[in-house]
Amino acid sequence: MLAHLVADYPLQPDRLVAAKKRLPGLSIHIAIHWVTMTLFTWSVRAIVWPYVLAIALMHFGIDYFKVLLGRKRPQWVIGPYLLDQPLHWISLILAGMWMVRSTDLPVWQVLSPWWVYGIGLLIATHIWFVTERVLNYRDKKMVAQVQKSEWPRMGARLLLYTFLVPAQLIGLLLALVAFAVTAYLYQRFDYRRRWLTIDLSISVISALIALVILALF
Repeated sequence: MLAHLVADYPLQPDRLVAAKKRLPGLSIHIAIHWVTMTLFTWSVRAIVWPYVLAIALMHFGIDYFKVLLGRKRPQWVIGPYLLDQPLHWISLILAGMWMVRSTDLPVWQVLSPWWVYGIGLLIATHIWFVTERVLNYRDKKMVAQVQKSEWPRMGARLLLYTFLVPAQLIGLLLALVAFAVTAYLYQRFDYRRRWLTIDLSISVISALIALVILALF
């Protein structure tokens, strides 16, 4: 799941998103996913390669369907984007269930907290940056401002998320300090109150997701 998010967000720049509308670009995107998943599962690559390949092929099918939908309904932007990720996660879960039934890998025993922290971190930073652009695609001014504030706001969410994850008193106190610093930095943004509220909420939600996963497994 972490490999999927890395390949689908940080490793998928805008140029690749545009190129993905044609077969060569889409093939490059799928190859990046396959390589990323292979690297992330390198220690058990001899066992998991069929499942990694299956995930890559399912990813190709989902993205190709999205390309066809975009050609027929170019005005549909938010809906396909919001549907895309759940379909990918379903494919990951199905492949995981297949792997559990077909191998003796101790799946949950090898779950590292750092993988979970990484998922929450990506949600809080780059994933929300892309999502916010998509949700506001009709407002060109807003999109331009989101693009302009990309690194400062991602850095602020990174700071907040990092201190919220420990779920201890010291972490909460540090998060409050980070929030105060962030609030000061946001004074130069046009949408400072709105963005400050959104970024704090996203950081809290991402930290909660990581903590809940760790608590369950």
